[in-house]
Amino acid sequence: MTRLKTSLIVILTLFLSSCSNEKKPEYTALQLEQINHLHDTGFVGSAQCASCHETEFQDWTGSDHQLAMQLPTQESVLGDFNDSSVTFYGVTSRFFQKRRCLYD
Repeated sequence: MTRLKTSLIVILTLFLSSCSNEKKPEYTALQLEQINHLHDTGFVGSAQCASCHETEFQDWTGSDHQLAMQLPTQESVLGDFNDSSVTFYGVTSRFFQKRRCLYD
């Protein structure tokens, strides 16, 4: 009987410790840069482009195109992910959050 109690306590402890509500760390600027441009080995950075293409860089900065390249975070996504839904051409999509992640 003692062995059964010990096993149950160990299982319960493992289960409860896995249900943590700890906030996952945010990405650092360097991590974001690396994640966004892993496929682009020749990418030198937008600041480098700005040195020769100042007008284009100014037009691009803050544009939908620039913003679309961000990782989806609570701050960068403009959509309503508070359990909302939308039907488009007969297809209903539900937008919700789960552990600070955004889903549709």
